[in-house]
Amino acid sequence: MAAHMCLQVFAGCYERTTFGYDLLENESEDGCQYSFKGRFTNNAHTGCIKSLAASSRHLASGSTDELVNLYDLEKNVELGSLLQHDGSVTSLSYHDDGHMVSGGEDGVICIWGTKNWECMKILKGHKDAVNSVAVHPSGKIALSVSKDKTLRTWNLLKGRAAYTTNIKKVSDIVLWSPDGQLYAVITNDLVEIYDITTATVCCSYKSNVKILSACFLTDRVLVTAGEGEMISLLKVNDKKTKLSQLTEFKAHEKRIKSLKCVNARGSKSKQTEKWLLSASSDGFLKIWCIDTEKITDSPVLLSEVDSKARLTCLAVRQAPSVVSEEKETSQQTTKRSTESKTDDTVVKKKKKKSKP
Repeated sequence: MAAHMCLQVFAGCYERTTFGYDLLENESEDGCQYSFKGRFTNNAHTGCIKSLAASSRHLASGSTDELVNLYDLEKNVELGSLLQHDGSVTSLSYHDDGHMVSGGEDGVICIWGTKNWECMKILKGHKDAVNSVAVHPSGKIALSVSKDKTLRTWNLLKGRAAYTTNIKKVSDIVLWSPDGQLYAVITNDLVEIYDITTATVCCSYKSNVKILSACFLTDRVLVTAGEGEMISLLKVNDKKTKLSQLTEFKAHEKRIKSLKCVNARGSKSKQTEKWLLSASSDGFLKIWCIDTEKITDSPVLLSEVDSKARLTCLAVRQAPSVVSEEKETSQQTTKRSTESKTDDTVVKKKKKKSKP
């Protein structure tokens, strides 16, 4: 039986390379087996890759070379680069397929329209490097943390700052829970969970290592990893001030730099199963299966691949179904001329505005 593609996974590294992999499922008498198949490697950046983001069509990579490089995943072509930032691009994320948000060491946050890749808005307010940006699931607001020791809330509908919280420490990561009711702010080894209704810390957790990456597995379960070899699953308890550790398992031989969580996409996957992807400085990209009804059980390693590079970041794209692929092919045939004109404007690298 032919292999079925479940996911497309992208990884960046210190060595300036972006890797693209297909996660394939093969059915056999022994059950389903998964494997990573190399799709592409790209060496367009001249600096370490710090951030990646993928939509249903596009992949964006941010680097210490101050560029955001763009790729059309449907046509497998490079689209060019965005040159708005005057410093390393530290954060990238998509909200739906129409907008992308980037943050950088220059202290600004840019909102991009993906139709023609024009910078729709530049959000200024941070007085130092932006470390992380998180867009609310509704797309109406965003959070950012910076080296200026503030947590800022942005009104994306009006394109301006809503309010600023002085957290008196340099936080590294901010992220929303899937339901948008909670957000996590991570500083070194400390996790603080905020309730959106009060904008105050409802519970916290102190790790024994510096946390380098985190993602929500469910609305109330947070996954963290960092300088150690372990991945921890933490539960938010409504009536307790501390997160409880549900389980911890050894995942890699060196520090873990990036985590991503998606719904399980296998042909025999349960609705309660999640797939967790991890990338490490040991070079390995791994995917784990976690049953949220048996969350304290040891995760199942589905597959792994050795990139032979020091991985730094991850992005995931859901594999398009055969039906949607055929539909898109039909639409592209009738709209080819219009789309090609739009793409041509992107291929030319945008120039920075000259400074006064």
